Amino acid sequence: MNRLPELVRCKKLIDILDDRDMMLFIDVDIVFDQKFLSRVRQNTVLGKSVYFPILYSLYSPKLLDIGISTYRKTDYSYFTENQTDSNRGFWRQFGFGIASLYKYDYNGLGGFDLSIKGWGTEDVTFFDHVVQNH
Repeated sequence: MNRLPELVRCKKLIDILDDRDMMLFIDVDIVFDQKFLSRVRQNTVLGKSVYFPILYSLYSPKLLDIGISTYRKTDYSYFTENQTDSNRGFWRQFGFGIASLYKYDYNGLGGFDLSIKGWGTEDVTFFDHVVQNH
């Protein structure tokens, strides 16, 4: 697979933003709530910090202590802190695809490397670049 077309579309969207607009890069299958968005806002500071949150990844909704027939895709109340154990999933400490930062900082850091071929290394490359430049 080649992720370049997706990254080029992303770059076109970024180009229309103002330098003071905050951006959140997040996978489409991530469940988040208002508390998460508040943490994003608190930890993303213009000209000072890029935020790479650590997320909990559930192995399968079937592993929840509820019948799968009870699980509804629109009800995320089952994903509470007491449900985050090693039997149900794991903490993604090294997944750098989810990030928040301002467009100003994104441009100052050089953005995603659009020359990358294949899938899945642009986030790690960008993270490494952020660490080296902050």
